[in-house]
Amino acid sequence: MLLCKQEFCQQPTLFSDGTTRFDVEQGGAGTCWFLSILSSLADNGEAIKQIIPDDAYPIGSDKYSGLFHCKLWRFGQWVDVYVDDLLPVKLYGSEFKLWGAKSTDDREMWVSLMEKAFARFKGGYANVYGGLPGDAFTTLTGGVAELVEIQDTDAATLYSRMKNALSCGSIITCSCPVNGIKGLVGNHAYTITGTFRINHRAQSKMLLRLRNPWGTKGEWKGDWSDKSYLWNDVTDSVKEKMKVNKKMDGEFWMTMADFMSHFCRVSICNFTPDFDQDGKEDSLSENVIMC
Repeated sequence: MLLCKQEFCQQPTLFSDGTTRFDVEQGGAGTCWFLSILSSLADNGEAIKQIIPDDAYPIGSDKYSGLFHCKLWRFGQWVDVYVDDLLPVKLYGSEFKLWGAKSTDDREMWVSLMEKAFARFKGGYANVYGGLPGDAFTTLTGGVAELVEIQDTDAATLYSRMKNALSCGSIITCSCPVNGIKGLVGNHAYTITGTFRINHRAQSKMLLRLRNPWGTKGEWKGDWSDKSYLWNDVTDSVKEKMKVNKKMDGEFWMTMADFMSHFCRVSICNFTPDFDQDGKEDSLSENVIMC
């Protein structure tokens, strides 16, 4: 049962030490499609400043009013969204904890407040149970998202597009349709956070780094997962370049072949359109669209 008006944090703050994708953990609401985008934007300080103004939540100051303010995109313009800071909590044993999305730092409230603001913007929590990551990207940035069905492309082409997109600061999410295969979660959105070509036993492997917005649970358990024996063949210098992290934080590596087998679609989200479909954003001033 959800309970209201219970103190669950003694010294809340909006941000404890900036924002990163590792801040974001999904809670009881089915908002993985939204959080997969929000977590990637967390690595982009300028994008977060556009969404969350400097005076968004002045808790601890004489300007604090119990309201959180952010800006979301609708019909070609930024819309101011305000919500109170009464967040849904649940009783776990004898302790009240956040029911919805949260930060990995218990004092940090920006993730929870953004989920509530997004839900209000969409008409309530019931309206954000499931959705397309590309729609969330547009709402958060005003950018353009393209949905790619994996069955309609080949591995090399898709890998090249995703590598180019990430190098340009774009955001990529992917959907897993089937539950329980080597730790993957079905009907769930993941974020692609990196690419790397590795030479392993005289073969070139295309690897992808993915993150589950569940955070501390729900990682891939197949080849090149955190505990895979295959990492024993990789030098420390290469692992450093790849930023291999064996913490249980929701982020993991897998081959492009496994990705093509277990995921069904990719959303490539650009801040401006990719007219030639090479994964790189194209300047609007350099393109003319004939209708």
